[in-house]
Amino acid sequence: MNVIPKTSINVGNLKQSTLKTMKLDPISYVSSSDWPGYTPNNAFDNKENTYWHCASNFGLPQYCGAKFERKVHINNFYLSLYYMSSTIILQGSNDGKNWVNIQTYTCKDKIATYDVNDYDDNYLYYCINTIKLNDYYVAYKDITFFGY
Repeated sequence: MNVIPKTSINVGNLKQSTLKTMKLDPISYVSSSDWPGYTPNNAFDNKENTYWHCASNFGLPQYCGAKFERKVHINNFYLSLYYMSSTIILQGSNDGKNWVNIQTYTCKDKIATYDVNDYDDNYLYYCINTIKLNDYYVAYKDITFFGY
């Protein structure tokens, strides 16, 4: 019988290109507002029938996002919309209050994965900010961030 020894991988030695596909797990959630029972954590729970919903009608911009345990770099993200947004911005922050625009996207589908052009800084917080609507309200069914 051949025995295959266990090996471990030191994440610190992995190339960034290897880490670009890692799903990032938030430790808490942020939003510009939320409707009672439709809190931002709903956008990250991977459940089909839950979602985050903003509290105000047509009050733009509205965002929903997450805080991570350490500063991270986002390479792409998955977004499932409840109502159709027209224009969104991926934003980063280190305090959850002062946001830096990373990239703007035009939404063509309610469900899509968006690639992120390279940018310089890593952040503790990331959010998806709707700045223009095609529908009635801002509501996200699912957000998943990938990066390192």
